[in-house]
Amino acid sequence: MAETTNTTATETVKNTAENTGGDSKGNADNAAAVSTSAEGQTEKTFTQKELDDIVRQRLERQKKDMPSKEELKAFKEWKDSQKTAEELSAEKISAAEKAQAEAERLLCVSEAKCAALSRGVIAEAVEDVIALAMARTDENTTIDKAIGEVIAKYPSFCTAKNEAQAGITTGVSFGGKNGSQPSGVEAAFLAKNPDLKI
Repeated sequence: MAETTNTTATETVKNTAENTGGDSKGNADNAAAVSTSAEGQTEKTFTQKELDDIVRQRLERQKKDMPSKEELKAFKEWKDSQKTAEELSAEKISAAEKAQAEAERLLCVSEAKCAALSRGVIAEAVEDVIALAMARTDENTTIDKAIGEVIAKYPSFCTAKNEAQAGITTGVSFGGKNGSQPSGVEAAFLAKNPDLKI
């Protein structure tokens, strides 16, 4: 019984060595250790060096099928030289259209930022307001109108809400508008515009 197990193990080592391109002689440094499990099946274990060799050999076989960087560059140049004038002009037109679309998108975002800031949106919330407003725009709703809807629904994004909360005090006066005299600039402005109340 022991002889059949050793024969099977030796055949397994030889077959595995042949499949992986290793040494089929079963040398101590190249052969795998063979152990028998309780069911009588053979289990093969490898050393780290053997695994590294197997992986290296597999990678070398794979690299043989891959072209080098120079070959890829030469192929791309050859492929580009085979294109007709129409294909080249179509590629240039496509690239120009992509650049135009990107420029229009940046313009739209810039206009939206300007509109949001002009409506009193705080700087930290501008991008959030724009994202919400972009989701609400369509053929009938402009970005300006959508920003107005977002501000109406979420007034915490607007500075007017923050200024209203600024009137809440802790009981300590730091100066300012609460019962104090207007500054020289405010006094001159009020003198020129008597109808306005501040």
